[in-house]
Amino acid sequence: MSIPDPTTRRSILALSLIGSFGVNSMYGLVYRNGYIDALLRLREYGPHVLPGSNIPILTRFTGIGLLDKALVLAGVMFANITDGSAPQLSLYGFQFAGQLVPLYTVLMIEAARRGNKGNIMSLAVLWGCATQGLGYGFTMPIYAIVHLLCSPTAASMAPAVAQKIRLQSTDLLEGLVPSMILGYIIPTVLMAIPFRSHVLHQWLGGLWQGYPVWVSLIHYGIKVVRSRRANKSNEPKPPDTTTANGTGTRSYAARIDEEMTLHRAYLFAFAVSASTNITTFSILASCKLFPSLFPSHILTALTLKSVFIPPPFWSRAPMPNMAVGILNFFQYDQYVGSTAAIVWAVALRIKARKQAMSLESWLWLAGEIFGIAFVAGPGAALVSLVWNRDEMVLNDDKLFETVEAPAAVDVESRALIDADSEDPNHSS
Repeated sequence: MSIPDPTTRRSILALSLIGSFGVNSMYGLVYRNGYIDALLRLREYGPHVLPGSNIPILTRFTGIGLLDKALVLAGVMFANITDGSAPQLSLYGFQFAGQLVPLYTVLMIEAARRGNKGNIMSLAVLWGCATQGLGYGFTMPIYAIVHLLCSPTAASMAPAVAQKIRLQSTDLLEGLVPSMILGYIIPTVLMAIPFRSHVLHQWLGGLWQGYPVWVSLIHYGIKVVRSRRANKSNEPKPPDTTTANGTGTRSYAARIDEEMTLHRAYLFAFAVSASTNITTFSILASCKLFPSLFPSHILTALTLKSVFIPPPFWSRAPMPNMAVGILNFFQYDQYVGSTAAIVWAVALRIKARKQAMSLESWLWLAGEIFGIAFVAGPGAALVSLVWNRDEMVLNDDKLFETVEAPAAVDVESRALIDADSEDPNHSS
């Protein structure tokens, strides 16, 4: 492994500090405020009902002991998000759910890059499951550090690196948007519906926990179906001029097609993040501006402070109830994970630049990040940074001219030979 460049070293230091803070602010806080004790006591001694209710806890999902125990704990942790008993937690959960779409979209895109083929970054489902099981704020700093150290796509920009940033195939991403809709958004909506059957409701909550698996399986299924359809219809594929070292490159037109495929995926993720974030703040603003439209308990619960501002991470104050305890955990979970994701994306964007960052460039970049994060959500800021990096690379013709120019000359030569062979006046 080569010695990391200064940008990578500074980013890894920042990510290490963010990760350490995340462990303390997430797990340390719920240990100090009594949430973990209450969760374990509920599981071991009862009453075996969901927090704040008399609904029995569903204890059997798959028949696999360890997995069922994890799903039971997750069911208890997420129960107050969807039962309506804590409006501030439900609204925060809605906003946070929208930010996970950009996150998993970016993970899937990174897995599809040429340079990540066969390495640990290609296992998007593994990172997604880690995010679900351990927390976004715990997993994202680790993902970012591993990516910056191990992924060939994270190196300083050069023609060879630009080729590694390219997608293995646009087919790998064509089904990403429907996969996210079917594997994540629909299960999220189903989990939020207040079905009369409490067993069904808990089943749907357990189903949602596996969304990284469902998205990946649906994505793979769509890819297989598209491939078989293409084979049956004998659709001609665009010429692929591959170099001897196997890195390969396609024509300029294929590069533009790749950019458009990425554009659709990034735009979808950005739109989901923005719509959930704007809707959340619109509801909070409505409570403030039009209080007569809402019941008193909603007005008390839905304030900017109660929804988005956690207690100090060092606080030892006991939680008032389990709904508030898990809300505080998820608040730090999103803030730590999003900060790590943005630090990582900023590092990638800086590495794609040809010029060093000036003070003015840093100020513009900071303004862009905070502006997008405030209006459209931190997930949208993440997508914007990676999207901008990809466009910066794919639109730089000089990075690809060493491989595309010879290919273009070769194609032109073959065309002239074919034209000469078809000319009846041509003599050998």
